[in-house]
Amino acid sequence: MKVIGRTGSRGQVTQVRVKFLDDQNRQIMRNVKGPVREGDILTLMESEREARRLRRKTQRLLAVSTRCR
Repeated sequence: MKVIGRTGSRGQVTQVRVKFLDDQNRQIMRNVKGPVREGDILTLMESEREARRLRRKTQRLLAVSTRCR
């Protein structure tokens, strides 16, 4: 799992890129609520839905706002 950025109105959701253990070539983007960090293993209830990607401007704004806290 690789952390991409934070999303949500208050940055409470983390967008991550997930690799599947059984198929290393398959990757999808998911939104995760709660504490996660790079390298964590997630259990997905279903693996077909993919999150929309963050817009670059929004991603930069969230990164700046989290550093200021």
